[in-house]
Amino acid sequence: MSSFVDEITKDTVKEINVLMLTSNSAKLTNCLEEFVALLRNKAGSTNADVELFFKDYTKLVSKMRKVETIASSLSLINDISGKLVVIRENMRAEETLNNKVVDLGKFRMFVEWSHNFCEAAKIDLRLFEL
Repeated sequence: MSSFVDEITKDTVKEINVLMLTSNSAKLTNCLEEFVALLRNKAGSTNADVELFFKDYTKLVSKMRKVETIASSLSLINDISGKLVVIRENMRAEETLNNKVVDLGKFRMFVEWSHNFCEAAKIDLRLFEL
């Protein structure tokens, strides 16, 4: 998962912040809300939660590196994992926001990190139970 963290730059976070403030991208918002839910280990993340996590690039990347799979709830992991199937497809598309075409693919590192985190958590939590 660290390779996806390495892809995140300050400019990426800044661009997401601008898009979240100026546009209403349901696809991007949905992706980031599930991503933040994993970081928080709580279902039901909102735009406000996303805004808080994306406010500081350094803290965001640090949290991504520190979050542990075995600290996650298996029910949350299974729930988000199911949602990621659609989200991963959506993040391959382009979307027109404020009459400007935005390639959502450049933000795929968040959905791919989420997918890999969920897969790793499923394995780690099963091993932890044993």
